[in-house]
Amino acid sequence: MNRKIIMAVMALVVLSLTTLSFAETYQKSLGATSIIITGTVVSVDTAKNNFVVQDKETGKQKVVYADANTVASLNAGDPVRVILPQAGNLAIRVSK
Repeated sequence: MNRKIIMAVMALVVLSLTTLSFAETYQKSLGATSIIITGTVVSVDTAKNNFVVQDKETGKQKVVYADANTVASLNAGDPVRVILPQAGNLAIRVSK
């Protein structure tokens, strides 16, 4: 009887440690896959399907590429929120 209780407790401990480890890894992977820039559109180039956004926090400017419809809907001075992959400048999502 005691052996069964000890085995059950050990199984629960292993399961809880595995779950915590998985949750931490999942959170790290989400944060590492994309960056969010909130700022203002500085310029728009419809011929090249890109625009320049100035980050409100850092003041840095970044060239962002997006689909033609998205770029055409933007104007200099528009406030935007851009989601980009960690490595790259092709927008995953652009919201006004």
